[in-house]
Parts: sequence; C-alpha cells; structure tokens
Amino acid sequence: MKKILLCFVLIFIITGCGTSALTCGGVINENEDVVVEEEIVFVIRRNEIIEIRNAITFTFNNNVEENASNQERYLREANEHYDESEGIIVSYFRRDNSVGIDIKLVLDKLTTEEREDFIRIAGLHRKTHSDAVRAMNEIGHLCK
Repeated sequence: MKKILLCFVLIFIITGCGTSALTCGGVINENEDVVVEEEIVFVIRRNEIIEIRNAITFTFNNNVEENASNQERYLREANEHYDESEGIIVSYFRRDNSVGIDIKLVLDKLTTEEREDFIRIAGLHRKTHSDAVRAMNEIGHLCK
C-alpha cells in the first residue's frame, strides 16, 4: 500500500497534475527611444490551453520619466474596462526606465464578448500546444 501511495505522490510531483507551460516571446519593437518586449506563457492541461499570461515591457532610453508616465497612463486607460472581469486580470509595473502590463486570461472565466474580443485580437481560438507554437512562430516569437 505504501508503494502505491508513493507512486501516486511521485506521479503528482513529476506531472504537476497534468499541467505544463509554454513560454514564448521576443522583441516586438525597437528603436532609439524604446524597446518593447513581450512574453506570453500558455498554461496547458491535457494539450488544451487553459490560461494565457502576457507581459509587455516598454524600456525607454530617452525622456524616461515623461515617456514611462505617458505609457503607463495609456495602458491603464486602454484596459480599465477589464477591471470588473473575472477572466481577465490586469496589473501594471514600473521599474527604473521600464513600464509594463501583465495580463492574465483564464479562458473558462471569459465572457462571450471577452472571448470574441481576444479571438479577434490575439487568436485565442488556438487551443492546443502545437497551435500556440505555430501562432507564436508566425509573429516571430520563439518558444521554449
């Protein structure tokens, strides 16, 4: 009995209850004033995407305070309508010469309208690991 229980515990620890993560990202814009980087993490259970985390970071090289403040204000205004959503959790960060946004999408908690929005914008209709890798490669992001 102890061996069986030990096997179940080891399987649980090794597999993490069947979830895995696919991390993709890259530089999406770069010029003398700003570098914009994106990291997207797909949380996958049984080959189906259940959650997407997207972090976009703007790193400013010139007029840091003004540019960072303006970008942060724009990000907050553009995404304030998601404050009441159960399926979309938005947070913001600011460090030294960088400002950014973290967006977490819990797919089974999105409303129909939210899902349609993000299907149009981000291609949420891609539901499997291989579809996510293909979509990320199409936009030039590398996955690991």
